[in-house]
Amino acid sequence: LVIEIPGEERSKQADILADRLKEVLTDRARISRPQKMGELRLKGLEISTTGSEAAEAVAKAGGCEVGEVKTGSMKIAWNNYRTLWIQCPLAAAKRVAEIGSVRIGWTQTKAELLQARALQCYRCLEKGHVQTNCKSNIDRRANCYRCGEPGHLA
Repeated sequence: LVIEIPGEERSKQADILADRLKEVLTDRARISRPQKMGELRLKGLEISTTGSEAAEAVAKAGGCEVGEVKTGSMKIAWNNYRTLWIQCPLAAAKRVAEIGSVRIGWTQTKAELLQARALQCYRCLEKGHVQTNCKSNIDRRANCYRCGEPGHLA
């Protein structure tokens, strides 16, 4: 069941409705509130920084809940600092990107908003549509998602 709430205060109203439904339905149903997500890349993280610390800092700077922030794994950059992929609500991601940096512990890290990924069909592996709208007769589901070659999966 999907319920859409119209109007300018729809975000706040949807949160209230979701909270009340969770109270009433507890274990009988799963209640979620979908929202558009944005992706950020944090650069210049110290070795000692954890993903949970970064999530807390992004949530605080972006004005969202820590539970709404997802983090990837830390990657080592060329300068021995770390980079981290973060997904959070789009409004929070834009806020953090406008600020341009986030303070995590003693470090001021650079934050950049990543471009939204193009839709890609899992059936024909073409970009611009999804499997449910695919008109192609070619089925490439057994092929690699990255390179399109058969024999392995990405």
